[in-house]
Amino acid sequence: MSGYLLIAAVGGPNFGDEAILSTWINKIQTISPNNQIYCDGYNLNNLKKYVEGRALTIENTTSLWSLIRNQPKSVKDLNSRIGSTLRNKEFVIKLKLAAEELEKLNIKKIHICGGGYFNQNWPDNYLILLLAKLLGDYLNATVIATGQGLTPATDEQTTTLNNFLSNFDHIDCRDQASYDMISNNKNLSFTGDDALLFFTENSTPPILWTDKKSLIFCIQSDLFESHNCIENIVMENFDFLKNEIQIKQIILVEAMNSDIIKISNKIQQKIIDHGIEISIVNRWDALKNGFPLSKDGLLITSRYHPHFFAALSGAKGIALYSNEYYRVKHESVRSTGSNWQIIDFQTNSISLKAEIKNAFLTNPVLRQNDLAIWLEKKNEIAKKLILINKASKKTNLKSLEDWISFCNSFQISEKKYDTKKNKFNMILLVFVVLVTIMFSIFLLNQ
Repeated sequence: MSGYLLIAAVGGPNFGDEAILSTWINKIQTISPNNQIYCDGYNLNNLKKYVEGRALTIENTTSLWSLIRNQPKSVKDLNSRIGSTLRNKEFVIKLKLAAEELEKLNIKKIHICGGGYFNQNWPDNYLILLLAKLLGDYLNATVIATGQGLTPATDEQTTTLNNFLSNFDHIDCRDQASYDMISNNKNLSFTGDDALLFFTENSTPPILWTDKKSLIFCIQSDLFESHNCIENIVMENFDFLKNEIQIKQIILVEAMNSDIIKISNKIQQKIIDHGIEISIVNRWDALKNGFPLSKDGLLITSRYHPHFFAALSGAKGIALYSNEYYRVKHESVRSTGSNWQIIDFQTNSISLKAEIKNAFLTNPVLRQNDLAIWLEKKNEIAKKLILINKASKKTNLKSLEDWISFCNSFQISEKKYDTKKNKFNMILLVFVVLVTIMFSIFLLNQ
């Protein structure tokens, strides 16, 4: 039995990333049931709890997420930090051990699942891409990445990213900006977010419909200017929601542990006094039972995958963002079929009065024809990549010295780049000094 290693930004848990991992487990078991699936994430204890009974979780000593924690925090430059890590003997010993353990598991495919965790927000994660390829060469395993959101990125990070991905067996992107960033790579596709697989055959989106007309919030406190936005929105629109829309319930949903699921006691009491219920859904319950949605209600969210699942399931809503990272994410849902308003929360009124009224009038909320196109693309690439197998020869590494030499070989481009850069900077410095001296002489002679 071949081993299939799924790597994702999972273990938080995070509703969206865990959902993506889940749909790949289901898809792999359907298309290629003879594979033994192993999962890797940044919190293996939580991950094991989530996938128990459906897949296995690798050990900490085998985890790529554990390996990247060895990067020196004091080295700020990305290429230098990665280079320093690969030249560290202690790191190479850990890498060798991980490779040998993966070999025992007969890993023949390394699959980096979709998400937006390779970008300038989390630069340490770039090393996972290089390690995946390095281990793939050692194991003679197919190395693929799907549903990748790679923006934003600096010029240096874009160059590094392209170098690391250049020898992957296939790379699939979730948005146009990411695809354009690595468009010179071979074996490249753009089929949208991996969570689209939930809307293909034999799959059910992780949502839970409520019969009560509800106003649902899923607002993060990280990477978003949240302030007291839930309280402000509720109070500014209270009369409209209570009298005209006749909301029966307000639900606060936690997709990740940084999301806001508390409002002040004073406002809670006012809501309850007017006969409106307040419910809280934590991230574990959302994963277990589904993300709550209301057919006649409204979801207001800054989170990407709640927008994704709600809009593509036909629920009404408003997506908020306060930075470029989330703008691109929400716009990608629009391109997939969502008709939701996407609001820059930094520059717009925090009351959202006009936006909320408009959202309740929006019909339809989903462009079915656009969604159908993306579903066909995603389903086709999933089947292809699950079955694809590598035909190249295995890299022969036995001793620690072999591994050290192998890791050092990845420094060639970095050293050449640094040497050229330093030489250019030196020439530029000499030129500036000479011009300054000549100009000074000229002034003295006047």
